[in-house]
Amino acid sequence: MRIKVPSLSLAIAVALIILLGLGEAPFSFSYSEGIDDGGYLTGIRALDYVNVANCYGISVPVELESLLTSYAPQYDYPTKDRAIAVGDVVNIDYVGSVGGVPFERGSTEGEGAFVIVGYTDYIEGFLEQLVGKMPGDEFDLAVTFPDNYAEELAGKDAVFATTVNYVVDTAALQETVWKDIADATIREYLRQYLPTLVEVTSLPTQMYEFRKNAMLYYFRENAKDSGMDTKAFIVEKTGFSGEDELIENYRESLEADALLALIYQAVAEDAGLSVSEADMDFFFGDEPNRELDEETFGLPYMTQYVLHQKAIEYVVGQASLTPAFPG
Repeated sequence: MRIKVPSLSLAIAVALIILLGLGEAPFSFSYSEGIDDGGYLTGIRALDYVNVANCYGISVPVELESLLTSYAPQYDYPTKDRAIAVGDVVNIDYVGSVGGVPFERGSTEGEGAFVIVGYTDYIEGFLEQLVGKMPGDEFDLAVTFPDNYAEELAGKDAVFATTVNYVVDTAALQETVWKDIADATIREYLRQYLPTLVEVTSLPTQMYEFRKNAMLYYFRENAKDSGMDTKAFIVEKTGFSGEDELIENYRESLEADALLALIYQAVAEDAGLSVSEADMDFFFGDEPNRELDEETFGLPYMTQYVLHQKAIEYVVGQASLTPAFPG
């Protein structure tokens, strides 16, 4: 499934527009400089710098229960109306108490918690008592905290007033929204960690310099449009003392952006990816400002954006979550 997502290789100006609210980017800067019509950097063969072997078959570590919780507001998970069995994914609420007194962090606060019966690490004996219960059941679960638990609860008997909210139909989930959830999770993981997983011998200087110069040009042009000198404009908008401090502050981000762009091109080269008109229409066809975007950024830059998205999609398609979804 193709998903339109933001790319870290979007123009620096776009990021500044969003983050700093500085207005429109100047039109005279060529974001397409050094990019050919296919979206590839001219004069740079990324595979000379990047070993792409580790880009493929990436295993993304997750805690399935937390993942389900984080995406629950976005999706109505399919459910099944039957008694709970070992291996089921169940959403429950509970309020824990010792001697009839609720204890701190012992409640779901009515927000629901996902557990996988026989899998989730809970107090011994807690999840086992869910087996056989039905959605909607309300009951008390009695457990004893282990001696090596937090001091205030260690070794104490507790009661959890528990409600079974629903049992997830895992088969139906995997046939519907689970792939979207998995892909989104993998994409975010790659955004953060791909550069640490891939061997890169060096970063071509011109890739960093382009991003640095794009940022400087952006601030200079906006300062001019505001009738201010560049230093005063930077101080007012960012709090930095001038261009040197601005660039030093953003150096790591600019380098990370350039590194990701290099990796994406390496994947595209290795996979022989290309961008068709249909690809461009998919990403930009319904954009109301497509012509303005072409005028601002240039068609080669927009093509590069799509090429990078296809590279990400290529890597995501070969990655997986660990552990895999149970059942």
